Amino acid sequence: MIKNLMVALAMGTALAAATTTTSVAQAEEKPATTLAVNPANNGPLKIGYTSVYYILSASPRAKEIESDLKARNTQLEKELQKKMADFEEKYTGFQRGQNTMSETIKADKYNELKNLESSIKEFQKNAEQEMSTKREELVAPEIEKITKAIKEVASENSYTYILNGDPQIMIFGADQFDVTDLVFKKLGIAKPVPGANAGGTDSPAKPANKPSTFPKGGGAKKPGAK
Repeated sequence: MIKNLMVALAMGTALAAATTTTSVAQAEEKPATTLAVNPANNGPLKIGYTSVYYILSASPRAKEIESDLKARNTQLEKELQKKMADFEEKYTGFQRGQNTMSETIKADKYNELKNLESSIKEFQKNAEQEMSTKREELVAPEIEKITKAIKEVASENSYTYILNGDPQIMIFGADQFDVTDLVFKKLGIAKPVPGANAGGTDSPAKPANKPSTFPKGGGAKKPGAK
């Protein structure tokens, strides 16, 4: 028997799960990356910290990016559902008629189902890659703007270094060295109200969740296999 139900059920939520991958705030945070180095600072060592993706999640552009990604995700999900429906329809027909099929026809139907299963798995793989690439393309320009603003803050406030904080690396950071408010001001972005941030992060150093991946489908077995 071809255990396509394993495939269908596993893939049924594949692109639905992609709604979690489209979140701008869920872009992977880089741990303790040095965002700015100010070689012109000849005074005492001064280190600040902030979070690029915390700032990004509060930007007006973030909601637009989120909307674009969700729209494309919906299109991909509909296409996947069509492929799954075609697979299940053909599988049901195979189940009902296999006992009266010749071995030649049975093998032909099996190969057709196997190809459909491979097509669905390939579609999932390509959809995941497309969403990842599109996310990067939309987010990259915003990251560049934020990084530029951080470098300007470093220069204007005599910071030697500004780190992209991650609490797994940076165990403690004094509030007076948190430059997030200065970056918001430089970008002309209103600081989010605690608890109301679109990305769900109140602390600028809180790491974002890594994007989830699409579930993998099960394999098909040849007719008569247990």
